[in-house]
Amino acid sequence: MEVESIRDRPDKDSVGYVFSDSDETSIQWVLSKRVSAAAIGSSDFLKIPQETRDQLVILAKTESVPRHLVMVSPTLTPEQVEAIRVALLAADKNKEGKDKLEGFEDTAKFDELPGGVEQSFARMRKLYELSK
Repeated sequence: MEVESIRDRPDKDSVGYVFSDSDETSIQWVLSKRVSAAAIGSSDFLKIPQETRDQLVILAKTESVPRHLVMVSPTLTPEQVEAIRVALLAADKNKEGKDKLEGFEDTAKFDELPGGVEQSFARMRKLYELSK
């Protein structure tokens, strides 16, 4: 049952949840015992100092799914699309590329979709259906 704030209490037969809108806030709420648990991204978890991580217990992990997708205009030639693909896949190999990636929501690198577009999207659709 969603509650308005961490001060609210759910019905006695329910589990309450609230969205903090910030991984940092979620972590602080758990550490200060204002909430019992929180969900954050694995990359955000790894940014937490080891000393702090040692105070937390990982209850579960979800499988990795792409955070961003790159789309191209249908007006581009296959050669242009390939040039973009090659440049993005190599961006993490040089300083300028790493700087640009970091500025794009702390992205580490671009990867090909595992199993290709259709297989990856089929899995993402399945996960979406399971989450309803």
